[in-house]
Amino acid sequence: MEKINGMIFCLSSRKKCLKKSLESLYENYNNKFDYPVYIYYFDDIYDDQDYVNDIKNTINNKINFYKIDYGIPCFLEKKDLFYKRSNNYARNFGVQRTGYLHMINFFVNSYYYPGTHLKNYDFCFHFDDETLWTKKIEKDFFKILQEEKKIISSFNTYHYPPEAASSRTRNTTENLYEFCVDYIKKYNISKKNTKYFKAFESKNNFYKNYFLITDSQIYNNNYFKSEEWKSWITEINRSGGIYKYRWGDHELNGLFWAIHYDEEYLSINDNKNRFSVTSNNDLGINLTELRKIQRFAPGVKNNNKKLSDKECEYLFH
Repeated sequence: MEKINGMIFCLSSRKKCLKKSLESLYENYNNKFDYPVYIYYFDDIYDDQDYVNDIKNTINNKINFYKIDYGIPCFLEKKDLFYKRSNNYARNFGVQRTGYLHMINFFVNSYYYPGTHLKNYDFCFHFDDETLWTKKIEKDFFKILQEEKKIISSFNTYHYPPEAASSRTRNTTENLYEFCVDYIKKYNISKKNTKYFKAFESKNNFYKNYFLITDSQIYNNNYFKSEEWKSWITEINRSGGIYKYRWGDHELNGLFWAIHYDEEYLSINDNKNRFSVTSNNDLGINLTELRKIQRFAPGVKNNNKKLSDKECEYLFH
């Protein structure tokens, strides 16, 4: 059978975690499937050639490291950024976590992000650098998409139950419900017959069971080429919601699906128990152990760096 043209990628800054994560990925998955792995990073954290050579020599020489640029979008000012908002979570967020906003922006825009390689492949999935793979995975994630005839899946999906719509949740989704309702009207999107679409019936529903969250997505890259996706990320980027309100990439992916797809979402941790992703789970991914080594990702070196008008062009389609 012809090999799938797929790739695996990660945006990394937890240098103490990355090697252990990659070792576990290859031992439990990628030694078998042999997909190229791309590690993207900001600033100079992986400019250390000895570190890179060690990973290539001891794990796999198809692991590639690429520095990518970052910056506050040209149409936003420092006063617009999330940490300037008045809610408690924003005040505690602080300027030192501007890099976290750049991370969200990267994942939302990864297919079109300057310096990435997703356009060279038909499929991709990403993982976080604190992911520890703990069990052998015998099934190719990309083949699951092919067999199920789906364009996207994820290692984990979940919904906020009413009691989980905490102040933090609300503080990081400010104006997101209103954005979605306006987007649906602007693009004349028809109502879907799924439980997910009920999120847009009222703000109360938005924070109940129908707010679909997806974690660590697996993509057929036709997803990113669709006019719907281009419209969605253009409107997201134009709103400045990632930088102003800290809208998360997992939430935005889930909401895009809920708005545009009139079918059930394929979760790899579904009730068939095919896989699941929580700490020490059936799939065998632990999301907490490596955080004991390095809990927080370091911030970017220049919290004030802005993109030029030319550099912002990738945000609009």
